Amino acid sequence: MCYNKVLITPVSQLSKTVMSNPEQLQQIPVNLPSYLRRLFILFICVISLFILMMTKFILVTRSNAHYGMRPNRENASTASRRTPYTSQHVVDWRKFLPDIGGCLPNYFLVNQSAEEKVGYQSGVIGFQHLNKAGGTTVRKCLKSFPASVREILVSDMNRMELEAHAAFGTLTINSVDIFHGDYVFGLCETLLRTSTINGTRMRPCSYFTLLRDPYERVISSYLFCKGYPIDRTCGPFSARKHSIEEWALRQGSYFFYQLLQKPRYCRMGDRSTNEFSTVLADSLRASSHSGLPNQCWFLEKTILENLLSPGDREALLDFLLVNLKNTFSVIGLTDKIEQTFSLLHKVYGLPFDKCFTRVRNAGPKSKSISLYDSLRKRLLQNATAVNALKEDLALYNEGLRIFELEMKAMNRSDPWF
Repeated sequence: MCYNKVLITPVSQLSKTVMSNPEQLQQIPVNLPSYLRRLFILFICVISLFILMMTKFILVTRSNAHYGMRPNRENASTASRRTPYTSQHVVDWRKFLPDIGGCLPNYFLVNQSAEEKVGYQSGVIGFQHLNKAGGTTVRKCLKSFPASVREILVSDMNRMELEAHAAFGTLTINSVDIFHGDYVFGLCETLLRTSTINGTRMRPCSYFTLLRDPYERVISSYLFCKGYPIDRTCGPFSARKHSIEEWALRQGSYFFYQLLQKPRYCRMGDRSTNEFSTVLADSLRASSHSGLPNQCWFLEKTILENLLSPGDREALLDFLLVNLKNTFSVIGLTDKIEQTFSLLHKVYGLPFDKCFTRVRNAGPKSKSISLYDSLRKRLLQNATAVNALKEDLALYNEGLRIFELEMKAMNRSDPWF
């Protein structure tokens, strides 16, 4: 990572200079008693170690500062619905609110001037990928764009590294044109914030996403992970050892958790910097027998499930539903992929409208339709599974409403569409 070179290297050079250079050590007064000479050298070593520890502390503090949440968003209506929670790990639920103040709102639904709408085509684009919801189709489309369009894939493997690069100015709002992946959400705010601090010329930033019926999405994930259990979106549980009802419970409301993601909570390597290490250790011990790795999405889901009461979850869901149109410039649907690409072409001016002639979202094959239908029926008959998908069902229904309004606005502006 970049901060190892920026902060740690000078400390290493200091240690080498002070402790490994005989000439400098010989500069210690010769007339001092030997025990004082040894004490002086020990003092220099302690000071070097102290500087190293303080450097690491500053690095961690600076990195964590980029995830600060806006306080006091709770209003009277949501507060009255909150229920007491007796868990020993209770925290303020407002810490999990997403910071969405800097991104551009929905292109079609929020009134903006012609000058403001130009910012969608000149700014940075973030594609927030929902697992098993057209991601392969969109990525292939992005790869077909001209080479001048700079794109970066964002995953749990490199999100923290990108945050560090942004903190130290080696990644700015002008360094990239498109972010895409499962861990994009929140990068707009990070880049806008760090660019302001570093004095970089500002560019607008916006998100788009594709939604899919939550029942179809979890069934698709279940069947995929039965065939490819080592995929990063599948662990730590094996789909081959679980029923569809159990899999829905394990996956939960996947998109809901994505919108609340805080990648820093997945740094399990340094538990001293992870305020939820006890919760994670207690909750993940039961899944360790599977032999599959614990993925970042599951760690975040575990945190939320352990720390939030039903009332807290409802308050967070209310916030997301109200702000969905203020968060995504376009909300598309996997089963309306051609119309979605037309919307994206209108907003961003990139050749999305050419992509669906070459790449199509497959969905279930004809021979799999009966299997999908039977698995869906089983989910609908299981109250626990339905409850596990409750938040995603609400977000999907709101996404459907927004998509219909986007299409109406598109038809008004382009009657030939």
